[in-house]
Formats: sequence, C-alpha cells, structure tokens
Amino acid sequence: MNKEELLHSVRSLAGEHRLSKQELLDAYYAGSGEKRGTKHGFQLAKILYYLGGIIVFLGLVILIVQNWRDFNDVTRIVVTLGPAIAAYIVGVLFSRDEQFSFLGKVFHVMGALLMPVGVGVSFDVGGYNLGSSGVASVILLLLSLVYLASLFTFRKTLFLIFATFFTSALYFSTTSFLLGSYTGFSSTHFFQYRVLVLGFSYLLFGYGLLSGAYKAFTPWLYGVGALAFLGAALALGGFRPSQNVFWELAFPFLVFGFILLSIYLRSKVFLWFGSFYLMGYILKITSEYFTDSLGWPLALVLVGFVLMGVGYCTFYVSRKYISPSAA
Repeated sequence: MNKEELLHSVRSLAGEHRLSKQELLDAYYAGSGEKRGTKHGFQLAKILYYLGGIIVFLGLVILIVQNWRDFNDVTRIVVTLGPAIAAYIVGVLFSRDEQFSFLGKVFHVMGALLMPVGVGVSFDVGGYNLGSSGVASVILLLLSLVYLASLFTFRKTLFLIFATFFTSALYFSTTSFLLGSYTGFSSTHFFQYRVLVLGFSYLLFGYGLLSGAYKAFTPWLYGVGALAFLGAALALGGFRPSQNVFWELAFPFLVFGFILLSIYLRSKVFLWFGSFYLMGYILKITSEYFTDSLGWPLALVLVGFVLMGVGYCTFYVSRKYISPSAA
C-alpha cells in the first residue's frame, strides 16, 4: 500500500467513525519513536531562548547606560561593538548545528540590534557627526554589506530580513543626502514619494523571490510593499482644499490593479490590502465631497452599504479565484 492509498483509507475510516484521532496519534508515535510532548517542550525552549535573549540585551543596555560617563572612548567602542560582533559569531556557530539553530537566531537578532549602536559609537568617537545623513549613509552601507555578505555566505532567511531592513534605511538616508534640498517638494511629499518607490520595490522583490529558496518571505514583502505603496499613494492625494487631483483620480485604478493582480498571483495579501485601501478611499472621498450635499448621516448609510459590497466581493474573489492556502 502506497502513501496515497493509506491516506485514502484513513480518510474513509475517519469518515465512518471507525478510526479516532487518538488511535491515529498512537500509531504515529509508536512507529516514529517520537516521544509525546516533544514539540511542546521545544516550543517552551524557544520561549526561554527569546526571554533569555531579551534579558541579556536589557542587561547590556542598562550596564552601558549606567556607566557611560565613566567609559573612555576605547571602552565605549568595546562595550557596544564588541558584544555585537560576539553575538554575531556565536549565532553563526550555533546555526551550524540544527539542534541549536533557533538559539543561533536569537544571537543573530541581538547582534543586529547592537551592531548599529556599536558602529555608530565608533564613528562618533572618530569625530563624525551622526546627525549628518551622509555619515548615516556610510554606517548603513557598512551594515548592509555585512548582512548581504552573510546572506550569500550562509543562505539564512534571517540575514535576508536584516539586509532588507538596512538597505531600506540606506535608501532613505542616501536620498536625503543626495536630494534632500533639490527635489522641489515639501519634506512631507518627498518622504511620501520615497515610501511609494520603496513599497513598489518591495512588491517587485517579493515577486522575484516567489520561486526561489526564500519564497516564504514573499507574503511579508507583499504585505509591507502594499501597505507602503498604497498608503503613500493615498496620502499623496491629500485633503481638500489642498488635494492632489492626479493622485485622487489615480488611486482607484491602483487599488483595482492590486485586486486584479491578486487573481493573477493568487495572493490573498494583494486582495486584502486592495480591499482595505478601497474602503479607506471611499471613506475619504465621501467625507471630502459628499457630506455637504448629502448630509453626513445619509453619506454614512451609503458608505456602509458600499463597504458591505466591497466585503462581499472580496470574499467572493478569495473563494472563487484564490486557493485557501495562497499567500
């Protein structure tokens, strides 16, 4: 009997109530030799790893803050950059053993939190102005290179997350340094356009990872990208009397584009974010243009029916065109 025949037999027996869940579990544990409660014990170990890492991190922070004025320049570098490098190395060593790989992740997170502080203190001791976007760009470039090199060397998803974060921060600092006073936009609009571009790049990046070893990261990139892209586009529309007509007219096309892409990509993330922002857009337009003519109570009634329609359409599209297990 092959695997498919066995599973079919299990489904048939379960449907006829001739096989209980407990009997199936007993057979599994008897055959695999796995001890009951192992998974729960491992989950408890994960929680303890996290708690231990948080306590160690807080202890280091408190120790440094309490004695900061007593430290000389060299000591300040050692107590900030030193633990970061040590945590990174320990994380690499633990990650080599599958049994302790999760503990390695905890140390890598600690290293990623401490590394910017250590590098920043080193630059500060060297006499550089940390408030300068140029200096911040250099620091973030170094951090990005460290974690990109780690990603290509060790092929760990956690390094992909760190590299994405630091390169995104590098994008903001570099654009501020190069274009901050030459854009012709207000600082608010400049920030919104940068978020728009970053969100779009996340969407492309997520799509590029869809068929690779890091495809589990795709839904997160889709989610953050959709949140940033549509959020920035909605914000660029502004509000009366200083609204931007172009973005107000373009936004519904962007939203429906996301909903159509959700069918093509079979992605619930695109569908839900598209629907969510469509609801937000309807509320925004109603409050801007129709409350004076229809009256606020009647406008709320109409918006309520429209939102119910959007909710039903979202459910229908999700059930008909997107599989339940889709990202």
